[in-house]
Amino acid sequence: MTVAPSVAREYLLEAPVEAVFDAWTDASALLQWWCAGNAHATHADLDVRQGGRYEIRMSPGPAGTPQIVRGLYVKVERPHRLVMTWRAEGTPHDNGDDSLLTVELFAHGRGTRLTLLHERLPAASPPSYAQGWAHVLHALSRFLGPR
Repeated sequence: MTVAPSVAREYLLEAPVEAVFDAWTDASALLQWWCAGNAHATHADLDVRQGGRYEIRMSPGPAGTPQIVRGLYVKVERPHRLVMTWRAEGTPHDNGDDSLLTVELFAHGRGTRLTLLHERLPAASPPSYAQGWAHVLHALSRFLGPR
């Protein structure tokens, strides 16, 4: 049996757990920070509840096609855990299958330790996803950082 590739990231943020959770689950907040490379979020529809759907539309990628991330919330455990299916349409790595994204938040001093695990990725995509998540988490850090 072949194990599907995954990407894991850990990030320390200078904001309380609740603020980080809200940044992921409030559409107006997410639109202010979501950025993967040159693709910025232009629309977010988030029905944050177990079984709820979400969709994040991003500015066109290098091929000129809009990128859309959509999926289903599998678990929502406020303010510590989000588990969701993930499908990035309009990208070279869209093979038609859903991957699985888990975001966990832990109090760390006055801030938050975020762990991210993106599983069941298409075979050739982990380097691209690793780079994309580095951009996304850096943008989140800038959004939540000291003002």
